[in-house]
Amino acid sequence: PARGRGRFEIQELDYAEVLRERSGANGADWDRVLANCLKGEAVALDDAVITMLLDAVESSEKFGELLDRLNDRAETDGSSVSARIGALMHLLRATIAAVEERTPGGTDAALTSVARATPHLSPDMLIGLLTNRSAARPEDAAIAKGVVDRIDDGTVASIVARSVSSERGASDRLAQVFEALVPDASRKGPLPDQARAEAEQTEFGSDPRFPEVWQSAVTILNYSDKGFVSADYARELSSARTQAIEVE
Repeated sequence: PARGRGRFEIQELDYAEVLRERSGANGADWDRVLANCLKGEAVALDDAVITMLLDAVESSEKFGELLDRLNDRAETDGSSVSARIGALMHLLRATIAAVEERTPGGTDAALTSVARATPHLSPDMLIGLLTNRSAARPEDAAIAKGVVDRIDDGTVASIVARSVSSERGASDRLAQVFEALVPDASRKGPLPDQARAEAEQTEFGSDPRFPEVWQSAVTILNYSDKGFVSADYARELSSARTQAIEVE
């Protein structure tokens, strides 16, 4: 129904606030969903939760705001990186299940929205997503692969721009993500310039240190002698995630 929707036509919408308003006082429904994800618990897909997830995955902007909310909740709870990766996979499983329940045939569009929202993930969480392509659980492997396969060059540029701007530099982890997402050297060429143009539009873009920081970041990204996540690290992540769930 259109009743009460006028405010949502405003541009520059704070979707995180809308999430709180739509889900009741203090965003209780979203808090419950995200808390369950961070505890490693399955999300109960009642009608209200399915509707919320379908609304969030309608666009990458909306799903990006949901990922921001997950990150904020994880920061507040002091959750480990492995717990956050586990929570991400729980959230993605619930989202795809909601889509399959209500809109059969909508999985491709949902995975595309999630893929375009990945700049809202930290390099560590992106590595977790990449590693889950080989997860023992077939459902997780399929979802992770489905998302990663839909991350296009423009999204990779946004990942770099957002990460360098927020962290004030590039980490080895970001370089590993960049290498994994763009293994073809011929595709790498224009991406740093594209990412820089996007980063220049952020608050950090007007910082006097920006040119020097950006050049250092490009050097790190272009350093090709960086293997992707080792099998040992992948096992360590998996073990840590299992332990975190058991502790909860």
